[in-house]
This record gives sequence, structure tokens and C-alpha cells, in this order.
Amino acid sequence: MSFIIIDVCLTDLPKSKITVGKNGKSYMKLKVAQKRAVDDYGNTHYVSVNKTKEETEKKVDTIYVGTGKEYVFQGDSKPQESKPVSSEHKSEKSALDPPDDLPF
Repeated sequence: MSFIIIDVCLTDLPKSKITVGKNGKSYMKLKVAQKRAVDDYGNTHYVSVNKTKEETEKKVDTIYVGTGKEYVFQGDSKPQESKPVSSEHKSEKSALDPPDDLPF
């Protein structure tokens, strides 16, 4: 079993992306995706504001709002942070991968 703990910068969330549900509560669709390499802080995932189909087609810039770490449980033991991906197992850079110069 594993889980991912994320940190989201609430001040970077664009108010225009907030929707109100039938229950009157406010929501925003976020995307959590795996980074192609573990960063200097041990983060294995990034968080961005989800784009609409139209925004994707228009190639609107992605809004990155956070990062996260994956923790994996080994039986009854305490959770362990994910281990970095070795360079020989890294895949080619994808258009979906975030830039390397993210501020987090």
C-alpha cells in the first residue's frame, strides 16, 4: 500500500478555476502526476491545475501549485519514502512532464 502527501500553495490557485457545486461548496480540479525524477527535496509528484480540453488544445501554460512525496508501506512497518528513480530507468522527456526549473 502507498499514499502521496501533497503540499498545495493556496495563493497560487486561480480564482477563475473555482466552481460551485450543487451543494454550494467550492471546488477546483487539480492533477497529481509523477515526476520523471525525484527532486532535491525528495518530491516524487507534482500538482497542477487541471486544464480543460480547450485549454489543452490552445496550449495554455500549465499552472503548477505544489509537490508531493509518495510513501510506501512494507507490511506492518512504518511508511518509507519512495526511492529515487535511477538514471538508467528514466524514460524520455514527455510533453506532459513539468519543466525542471519549477520553484518548488
